[in-house]
Amino acid sequence: MRSVHVAFLRGVNVGGKHSLPMTALAALFTESGCGEVRTCIQSGNVLFTAGTALARRIPALIAAGISKRFGFEAPVVTRTAAELAAIAKNNPFLRDGPDPKALHVIFLADPPTGPGRGSSTPIARRRIDSSCAAARSTSCARTESGKAG
Repeated sequence: MRSVHVAFLRGVNVGGKHSLPMTALAALFTESGCGEVRTCIQSGNVLFTAGTALARRIPALIAAGISKRFGFEAPVVTRTAAELAAIAKNNPFLRDGPDPKALHVIFLADPPTGPGRGSSTPIARRRIDSSCAAARSTSCARTESGKAG
């Protein structure tokens, strides 16, 4: 049975680097066996349907396809529509009534391990589990180079 999934690609079409046309990205998903493929603007986010076995292989298939065709590495993380709904519903910071623009979710490819699981970024509170990290930011510091730090 096919279910709905979302793929999140990191670092494509950002700052003029790692250019990846969305039509080519959609074609990679279709060629890999996915159905109902749709991309979201130029973000590298892709909505698709796939069976469970195929969905598990999609991150590696798409990352390899991008590397082969476009010559750069782009990490791919997928979540089912049901997982995304649960993440939104169970966000531990919603009950505090914050500005939704201050809520962030970071999807992890693997569970964090060992020391260093914390972060030095200015985050009021955070929750990390095996699939995502949720955070509420208090500020966005910038380094002298202008990059977020």
